Amino acid sequence: MTDASTFSGLAVSSSGRRPAVYAEAREVGFRARVARNGDSPAVQNALERLDKALASGSSPAPAARAPTAGTGTRDFSLLWDTEEGKDRKLLSDPEPLLPRRVQEDGLTLTMELKITVEPSGIVSKVTTSRSSGYADVDAAVLAAVRRWRFSPAETTRVMTGSIKPYTIRPR
Repeated sequence: MTDASTFSGLAVSSSGRRPAVYAEAREVGFRARVARNGDSPAVQNALERLDKALASGSSPAPAARAPTAGTGTRDFSLLWDTEEGKDRKLLSDPEPLLPRRVQEDGLTLTMELKITVEPSGIVSKVTTSRSSGYADVDAAVLAAVRRWRFSPAETTRVMTGSIKPYTIRPR
């Protein structure tokens, strides 16, 4: 089984057992992408990395991701708009991956959110009613809350509620 990582939008084998045909097809596709995107320094850098990797027979390192500090601690209160929502149990609540500066600067941030939960327990909508003041932190929290899962409902009604406050503290 071959692991795959992303390199400028292309699948790259990381097992080292890549057939020559696969490497050649990938290189042709990448060069076609370069032709469409012009000769920007970022594209040229990626092309050089690919050429070195193909020459050495190894896989290029994946592109760097935005630095994250992890999750920090968080506190929140979930307030349902109806009494029926009070029977819903939060089964899974993944933590947001926060930007590193939240940890480094020791920021304590507070947000308020509105959520909509389907009868199956899936969060179908999350909106910000009060921002943390940092767009990247807001986006990380919204993405995490979208992955929350609740117990299935006894009814077929969609439930709505608020998360007031959602507070993030560095660890």
